[in-house]
Amino acid sequence: MNNLEGKGFADLLQRFRKRARLTQQALAERLGAHRTTVSFWERGEYVPETLTMVLELARVLQLSEAEQRLLVEARFGTASILPFSNLPEQTPYFTGRDSVLQMLHDALAAGEQVALSQAHALSGLGGIGKTQTALAYASRYRTHYHDILWALADTRESLMASYMSFAEHLRLEVRAEYEQQKVVEAVKRWMREHKGWLLILDNIEDLGLAREFVPTPRQGAVLLTTRRTETTPLARPLPLDALPEEEGILFLLRRSGLLPLEASLEAATPAQQETARVVVQALGGLPLALDQAGAYIAETRCRLSDYLDLLQQERVGLLARRGTVPSEHPESVATTLALAFERVQQQSEVAGELLKPCAYLAPDAIPLDVLRMGAAELGPVLTPVLAQPLACNAALETLQAYSLVRRDAEQGTLSLHRLVQAVQQAALPKEEQRRWAERTVRLVSAAFPTAKAETWERCQQLLPHALVCAEHIGCWKLAFPEAASLLLQIGRYLHQRAQYRGALPLLQQALELYEQVYGSEHPDVARSLNHLADLYLAQGEYEQALPLFERALMIRERALGPHHLDVATTLNDLADLHREQGRYAQALSLAERALAIREQALGAHHPDVASSLNTLGDLYSHQGQYARALPHYQRALAIREQALGADHLDVATTLNNLANLYSYQGQYALELPLMQRALAIYEQALGPNHLYVAVSLNNLGDLYREQGKYEQALPLVQRALAIYEQAVGLDHPYVAASLDILASLYQAQGKYTEALLHYQQSLAIREQALGLVHPQVAISLNYLAGLFRVQGQDKEALPVYQRALAIREQALGPDHPRVATTLNNMADFYHARGQNEQALPLAQRALTIREQALGPDHRDVAESLNSLALIFQAQGQEAQALPLLQRAVAIWERVLPDHPDTATSLKRLAALLRRLEFAQEASELEGRLEALHSSRNSSS
Repeated sequence: MNNLEGKGFADLLQRFRKRARLTQQALAERLGAHRTTVSFWERGEYVPETLTMVLELARVLQLSEAEQRLLVEARFGTASILPFSNLPEQTPYFTGRDSVLQMLHDALAAGEQVALSQAHALSGLGGIGKTQTALAYASRYRTHYHDILWALADTRESLMASYMSFAEHLRLEVRAEYEQQKVVEAVKRWMREHKGWLLILDNIEDLGLAREFVPTPRQGAVLLTTRRTETTPLARPLPLDALPEEEGILFLLRRSGLLPLEASLEAATPAQQETARVVVQALGGLPLALDQAGAYIAETRCRLSDYLDLLQQERVGLLARRGTVPSEHPESVATTLALAFERVQQQSEVAGELLKPCAYLAPDAIPLDVLRMGAAELGPVLTPVLAQPLACNAALETLQAYSLVRRDAEQGTLSLHRLVQAVQQAALPKEEQRRWAERTVRLVSAAFPTAKAETWERCQQLLPHALVCAEHIGCWKLAFPEAASLLLQIGRYLHQRAQYRGALPLLQQALELYEQVYGSEHPDVARSLNHLADLYLAQGEYEQALPLFERALMIRERALGPHHLDVATTLNDLADLHREQGRYAQALSLAERALAIREQALGAHHPDVASSLNTLGDLYSHQGQYARALPHYQRALAIREQALGADHLDVATTLNNLANLYSYQGQYALELPLMQRALAIYEQALGPNHLYVAVSLNNLGDLYREQGKYEQALPLVQRALAIYEQAVGLDHPYVAASLDILASLYQAQGKYTEALLHYQQSLAIREQALGLVHPQVAISLNYLAGLFRVQGQDKEALPVYQRALAIREQALGPDHPRVATTLNNMADFYHARGQNEQALPLAQRALTIREQALGPDHRDVAESLNSLALIFQAQGQEAQALPLLQRAVAIWERVLPDHPDTATSLKRLAALLRRLEFAQEASELEGRLEALHSSRNSSS
């Protein structure tokens, strides 16, 4: 090293540092260096090795251009030329991309060996903002480079012209046009000999040009912008995606003149932000499209909302309009993409054809296996190619080369921008548009599975594409069986995920299509009627469900005969409807007939027979006829274990039903192992985070709650809630069920604030999902009123009870057992307040309803008898109370001999007998009570 050269640099550095009032330590920290390094520089013992570091010193010390040149010359000598840059002018509207610019800086840090040995490439769709991002990078980090060379590289001619310009400005010896190759070699030689430069090859399509025009080795950094997604090993790709939503909104508002260039998003009104958000979403965050939109708004001075209306009506026309003001990107979105389509078609007819079905599906995560399996639906060009992996990959490679699609090899999917889809569709004649709409409907219909828990993952994967196909069906008025079938399956899946509002129009449209295709008496029409009725049943809209079920049954009996299995399906569904409405006699008749059909057609040991047995078991259980329910569940379990194996999902379902029966009877020791076994089956078959696992966890947690084992219950219910929220979303009625159990746990522990929060959240979910008058809403209201009552908040409790009663009377009729439940709760409420005159008629009506609907021996009848007896006792009418309590005890001992409520009734009756001086009878009851306690303790 020349000592004088080093000393001159050292003196300058020390003088500039002191002027900036920085210590050596402070300067070192800003450079990311050690203080000793700065000390060596100022003593002249060492000098910075790279131009990058000298330029960084100039930036930190805030040197003028002349001072920067002086410092550079002191380090590298007077032979070093002045910095050169031919950067085009950057748009003033450039917004965001900070993370991308930082990544580029980290990758392209001049002087770093990796950056010098390998180029980097901003890749992406035309109009995605590659050029402007490269310009923004070069402008932001200008001081990190001595020279910045910008070359348009879309063709050899334009790249050669740029190199001729470089040679002239760099004062290289060879400049004549007829010595073009010598010019290229001279520029490449300069790149080998000089440090600290950045070369940007903009819009390069032929990557071979980069190999020809960029030397190896070299002493500067190279950045490409290209539509090609695969640039390795020549350049490390940095794919550029659409603008993030917030950045897109800010860009649009600035570009349209609605915000000043320096303003932040917070300066816009909420209405402007929201409308801009919708526009950004509609344009997919594509910067070129947003630039067009902003230019249109600025030039026409229309309102943002007016542009949005126009966009929804005339999207293709707007995409084709570039505006009158000169722009850094002269072509419109439509023209830019159309040129890419044209080049693809020239290179590969198959690639051009493959883009068409992709344009008629959802833009993200298109499963390649769907295209392959449904190749026969996609026309003569694609059908043979999709069956050949090599040819298919070649077509995809062409599409990826122009960033028209992105392939996720790991997931086996394709994605493309929504505006690529819009422009591709618009480029087709109307007849061909209709043809591709129909082809994709057939394609997705063949792939969409029958909706059930085991297929939910696949259904969810295909759902976005299926919903787009549903739009095609409506838009093009497509009417063929596959279209109706697809609508039906989407509707069934959404129903199962409790997305009722989304399911309803699809199931209604499916019914209309089936009727249009087949006429009103076809079995497929009946199937569609049945599923629509099921949806109404799930929503508690029983009046709408009943005629649909009845019409489905009539069609099936007439078309298929009275003993067909499809007839049994509708009979079973009708039985569920009548059960929900408390019409147990009608439900029982229908369920028994369904069972008979299935046994006759399938034999006594078929799994479908087990389904009917389960339905009958549910019916008897609802009526409190536990002794009759038990053998039905046991037989169903035996059939399923024999036919399906001990670890089948349907076996777990029956185990849960049987466990619930034991729960009603208070036989917790019998219930627990069944629930644990069901949970183990679900976890083994479906994994730890499936919806059915959550159901089992909820049931098990509720069992521990009833037993007072709160510490064991809480983590189970919390885990169930987490699974529900992940599997079906935060607003599903299943989530409400978990919240109810959690709330009751908190209530039992005296944590009333937490309980209130969960009950209110449960109520809000059910109201939102099911409507304000659904029976499940009344469940939440009953829980909430009970909490208010426990806390002594009578003013809050009463109107909640009254609303629950009104809902149940309206939805279920005045004589439904659930109406009686609310009446009994209200009677207990008035009794606790000493308002026995108001309590008495409510308790009497509840008892009448329960006896009539459930029979004289139901546990709920015993509950009403107890409530009524307490009211009579409070009024001093103990003689009237006695027979009621005696009858209640008789029911409990007969139906649920080991239940805790049996012990409560025995204790209450014994106390009354002692007051009435029936000492012997009281002693006898107390003996039975002691025996009951001993029995329960022993079983525990």
